[in-house]
Amino acid sequence: MPTLRRLATFATVGAATTIGYAVIAEGLAFFGLRPVLASLIAYAICGCGSYLGHKRFTFASMGLHSAEAPRFFVATIAGLFVALTMPLLFAQFFGPSPYFAILATCFLVPIVSFVTSARFVFRPAA
Repeated sequence: MPTLRRLATFATVGAATTIGYAVIAEGLAFFGLRPVLASLIAYAICGCGSYLGHKRFTFASMGLHSAEAPRFFVATIAGLFVALTMPLLFAQFFGPSPYFAILATCFLVPIVSFVTSARFVFRPAA
């Protein structure tokens, strides 16, 4: 699959799972779950959807779930690490304003996620 098409598919799967996360988290919170628990449950559900969507559509991987699912989990944790450390780094260098950190996170996390998915999670068999 050409890179531009793969990026568009990656963005589409990401947008769909982000919307799904918002709907599920809001729904669970509406029905009484605490927001942190609602978010955690929604994130786990949509993480599975993201994995399956990227496996099937973005990377069309024929690899085994037993190999790729744990790698996807590690890549997701790496993205989370970037999202958590960006505000700390930007506060250190640019002051406490969250705007640059949030913008940088929104830009950097999808790049990290795409690269780790392509090179680590769904890499073609050697």
